[in-house]
Amino acid sequence: MHEARENIRSEMQDNQKELKGRSDVIHKEQAEVKSDIEALKRLKQNPEAHGLNVNLRFSNSGLANASWNTARETGAFSFMGYPEVKKYAEVYDTQKLFGDQTTRVTSAYTNSFSVLYIFDVDEKAATAVKNDDVTAAIQKVLAVQSELMVYDSIARELDRQYSESCSVNSDLPKSRHHRYSTRYPRSFLRTFASFYPPIMSMFWLRVHCS
Repeated sequence: MHEARENIRSEMQDNQKELKGRSDVIHKEQAEVKSDIEALKRLKQNPEAHGLNVNLRFSNSGLANASWNTARETGAFSFMGYPEVKKYAEVYDTQKLFGDQTTRVTSAYTNSFSVLYIFDVDEKAATAVKNDDVTAAIQKVLAVQSELMVYDSIARELDRQYSESCSVNSDLPKSRHHRYSTRYPRSFLRTFASFYPPIMSMFWLRVHCS
């Protein structure tokens, strides 16, 4: 159990470092998307405008969950208290939301890539056609902006949960057996077991189940 706890804690700390780097990228992407929307609005106001461009650049990264999955599959959580397991579950649930949002952001970017060609519209095209194309482009980039806002919100919450869980986890006892062992020296337990084996069996059962 101690090893599982330490592995999960280490995994969360590594994920938090990865998340902080990803959060910085999200903020840069938000700034770029805001600039893209402004450029498209200027193009809509003046279809003949020059020197305008959009930059749709997106990158993503994954957060690990191997230690969480391993602890769950091996039954390590059955030896931990409910509050502790609940805390871990909340963190990894939010981490899954972050992963799901990564997919939605990627999809929004993919759907908006046609916007990159908005400035290559045939100059002979009717003004109404150009206007409709730019309006559609703005809507696509606004969708990206919306998904990035949700992305950033989830990232902030996940970072908070990482910090809280790692802080609380550092104060947890190593194990329940260790807690009882500090009260009863091993020499005493061996002597007690040699005289009262049935009672000793019940004692160990209580230690592991309480």
